[in-house]
Amino acid sequence: MKRPNTLRLALLLLLIFGTSTLCGCLKSVELNERAIVQAIGIDYDEKEDSFQVSLQIYSPDGSGGQSLVEGSLQNAKIIESQGKTMTEAVQNATLKQGKTIFYGHNRVVIVGESAARSGLKRIVSFFNSNNQARLTTGMLVAKGSASEILKTRINQGILPAEALEKMLDNSRENGKISEVSYLDIVKALENQTDDVVIPAIAINPEKEQSGSGEEQQGGPAGGGEQGETEQVQSIEMSGTAVFRDGKLAGYLDEEETRGLMWLRGDVNKTVMVASTDRIRSFSVEVYKVKTDLACRTVQAPYTFELRSHLSAAIRDVELMDDSVILNENDYQAMEQMLCRIVEQECNKAVSKAVYEYGADVAHFGNLIWQKDAAAWKRNRSRFSDQLSQVTVNSIVTANIDRIGLETREQGKE
Repeated sequence: MKRPNTLRLALLLLLIFGTSTLCGCLKSVELNERAIVQAIGIDYDEKEDSFQVSLQIYSPDGSGGQSLVEGSLQNAKIIESQGKTMTEAVQNATLKQGKTIFYGHNRVVIVGESAARSGLKRIVSFFNSNNQARLTTGMLVAKGSASEILKTRINQGILPAEALEKMLDNSRENGKISEVSYLDIVKALENQTDDVVIPAIAINPEKEQSGSGEEQQGGPAGGGEQGETEQVQSIEMSGTAVFRDGKLAGYLDEEETRGLMWLRGDVNKTVMVASTDRIRSFSVEVYKVKTDLACRTVQAPYTFELRSHLSAAIRDVELMDDSVILNENDYQAMEQMLCRIVEQECNKAVSKAVYEYGADVAHFGNLIWQKDAAAWKRNRSRFSDQLSQVTVNSIVTANIDRIGLETREQGKE
């Protein structure tokens, strides 16, 4: 009766002894020996058939004192290198500085337009094999060169990459762009039905004036020469890049981007501005959205139905006349206008992304598969050619239920 217990004890001792002989096989690297990557830019040279990789490395520019980080400076440097493959380009970047490159804190990956047109698969293949790559890293497509975006002087925050990350978050929270991570791209490419969409970023052609340190400090007492002003370019979100079969097909503008977001259920909050026959202009904050996109027919021509309900709050109103009272008809007219805007933006998004670019950007294929897997299996090989036959019927309702204290007393209660 005691033999089983003896056997268990022997096995336990064997396991303890075996694990005690194991040791780590990776060389440790001290923090001061690491080059911490904050952002990655990827461009492609079609003539040379090579990648250009730009790494934005954390590099404090402080002048001493209690902190090495100076908030008014960039605190980053750019390392650029080329290679026939992503792996070779990154390896060449490692040879240009004496530290071990660390990608675990990378905030954003910017894919240049040239690299996006050549295709995402080779880029994704590199990051899939890198154990430091973060699946939640934000993705952007540059209208132009990714290197130029990273080199742009951004006078916001301690790190340029941090400013880019905050710009992404603010645009997403205000219904301007969808949040797209590296994991979303991998899933879309592996899915083989969904096409990839990535927020686009561009350099603002208008340059901002920024005073140098001497000018900001006012110069020496009693007057003197002021510091020179420097030209600081700004960057801005610029719609959405649409891919077909992993390659850039084109872009959506701001209205088309929000239309796509209505279809995908990505709008949580946004501001809408419109007018009616009696109201010169009004703006509302949509603070809650309920969206459902469903497949109605599983054979071409495919029909989908979008049901969306908006809850909104009035922010400001300018009437045609001097009246300050809004009546029930005014509220109904504003709600109808909101519904019309949503329908128009959805139609624009479908027209550009689906009909013109031939991309499944709203999970149409997945919706067909969920409704009838057998029908999807029969039509899957022809689905890309049948996207032009997709019809989306929008049923949108809106309710302005927060109207402000001043208007509430005189109008709707």
